[in-house]
Amino acid sequence: MTRPTCPWCGTSFMPRSDGGKPQRFCSPPCRKKYHAGCRAWAEDRVNRGLLPISALKRALAQRTRSPEGDLSEG
Repeated sequence: MTRPTCPWCGTSFMPRSDGGKPQRFCSPPCRKKYHAGCRAWAEDRVNRGLLPISALKRALAQRTRSPEGDLSEG
C-alpha cells in the first residue's frame, strides 16, 4: 500500500484506520495551517477586489450540494 503524502508539509504518513472521512493531512496542525492559509488567501483576494464576495457565497452554497465549489472570479 502506498502511503499518502500530506499536501501541506509533504510528509508521507500512515492514515488512521478507525473510519471516518479519508485522511488528507498527516496531523491536526498541518490541517489547521492549511485551513488558515485558505482563509488568509481568500480574505486577501476579497480585500484586493479580486474575488467578489458573491462568488465566495456561491461557492459555499454549492459546496452543500456538491463536493466541487465554483470560485470563478466574475
